[in-house]
Amino acid sequence: MQNGEWITVRVMQSSTKGYDLFAFHKTTEMQRRIQGYEERLMLLTAGQYTASLKPLEGRIGTTVISAVSGGKLQHIAVGGGCEVVELPAERIEDEVYRILC
Repeated sequence: MQNGEWITVRVMQSSTKGYDLFAFHKTTEMQRRIQGYEERLMLLTAGQYTASLKPLEGRIGTTVISAVSGGKLQHIAVGGGCEVVELPAERIEDEVYRILC
């Protein structure tokens, strides 16, 4: 392939197991990146996130974005593809946050 193009091959067995289906799909690098974003769980919370992320570690990338009173911008890498981003709940003049996952 050329210019960052990829071929994805999916092999599926029929329900009767009489044949295998090979599905070829041409993708670009941009499509692969978008698919990666779509396969990430994003949780938005008002206040600090208190539930455990352990069950999700290694299964799906997870980003928790929390608005926390009296807080400051913090990025906490939990591990296993999980991360927590805490933003101040109060509006701060001339401050803008951009989150790239």
